[in-house]
Amino acid sequence: MSFVLTTVTFQEAQILAILGGLGLVFPTSCLIFHIVYIITVDGASKDGQSFTTRLLQTFNLNLLVYSLSMMGLYVSFLVQVHALENPNLPWILQAVNDLLVAMAECSFIHYSAARGLKIVKRLYPSVSKVLERFLRVMPFIVFAPVLPATIDAILLLWPERLSDTVPIISIVEQVLSCIALLATFVFDSILMASYSKFIWTMQVDLKGDADPSFPFVARFGCCSGVSIFLGLSLYVVAIAAGLTGFWFQLVMWLTYTISTCVLVFLIWMKVAIRGVKLRSSMLTGNSYPSKRVGASAVDKSTGTPSTHAVKTSAINQSVKNESIC
Repeated sequence: MSFVLTTVTFQEAQILAILGGLGLVFPTSCLIFHIVYIITVDGASKDGQSFTTRLLQTFNLNLLVYSLSMMGLYVSFLVQVHALENPNLPWILQAVNDLLVAMAECSFIHYSAARGLKIVKRLYPSVSKVLERFLRVMPFIVFAPVLPATIDAILLLWPERLSDTVPIISIVEQVLSCIALLATFVFDSILMASYSKFIWTMQVDLKGDADPSFPFVARFGCCSGVSIFLGLSLYVVAIAAGLTGFWFQLVMWLTYTISTCVLVFLIWMKVAIRGVKLRSSMLTGNSYPSKRVGASAVDKSTGTPSTHAVKTSAINQSVKNESIC
């Protein structure tokens, strides 16, 4: 994501600084809350595991990277606002900014894949093959904007005849940023659509026997997908409209805020699902909610679970193992 360099007034700089400071509070609060949650709630339910082990689990690690990336973006935003007199610093910050965005995108994609890719693979093999191929090339797509941004920063140190190419490379960086954001949105949309369809089917088939955490996965997953789409749309509109100065920076702040909302949704989903599972566990008296086989799932002639029930039970168990922990 590029910085568009024009002078802003002192009053505009003050407004941007206040917004940047307020924005920084949210990912910082999410990070602190998540770490405390891992220490207290996760620590109480996963006896014998050290804090480091719990922190480095797939879901927790990706949320940690996402939180740190968003914090870095707000810090970069604030430095940009307070360093308008330095003509070269914004281009250096642009490279740092693109690196942080790529880290956030990468952590979100891995989080989404860990959340539901195995389920999608089991039920929709053709869709999962496309998603798995994307995961192989994903790092090259999301980190691609970092290269032209870095070249921009380096060229500014060279004679004037070389720095003239900076605007051209900056356009390349903007296009690659849009492609990376679009790829992230498309990946999560395909994954979430497939996973939501599976959840809806399970809800219809099992009715009261379905895992109560399923609706939360679909609901928060859809909210995060919509947020990514809004952030992408804002960035594309800002570039297409040629916004500069204060208004471009304001759109960037809105984009960061929407991206922070994605982080809030993901942590909220983790907490909500844990709460549902704990309540189900208390009602059933088990350490983990178990699924009963209803009357409709029993073969009336033999009194034994039907083939559909066995398949459903196996899928339910796999979802529990692969859902948000």
